[in-house]
Amino acid sequence: MAQLVVSFTNQTNFTVNKKSLIQSLELILLRLNHLGRVNIELLLVGDEKIKLLNKKFRDMDKVTDVLSFSSNEPPAQDFYGSIVISANTANRQAKQAGINPQSEINTLAGHGLLHLLGYNHS
Repeated sequence: MAQLVVSFTNQTNFTVNKKSLIQSLELILLRLNHLGRVNIELLLVGDEKIKLLNKKFRDMDKVTDVLSFSSNEPPAQDFYGSIVISANTANRQAKQAGINPQSEINTLAGHGLLHLLGYNHS
């Protein structure tokens, strides 16, 4: 069974249920039968910050909902990387979908985790 360690930083005024967030990520690891320690950083930011990161690292001058930054450390290290979520965008998307903003943040964090584990969109 995987051991998940999350360094969580909330740079917004949105309230997040950290326990729910971590449980949703642990469920992904369990369903993937992922073994070992998974250490990630998760940042909740505003639209302005994620737009700057998207421009800097993807050359896309627009807001996005989630970005993942994989660690460049050797595979023996347990730090997989960072996930950055825009709380503003997550909140808008949740309203459009008629769901709880916490559910949307959990989904975006899961999306980011899958990228850190090596999964992509193709």
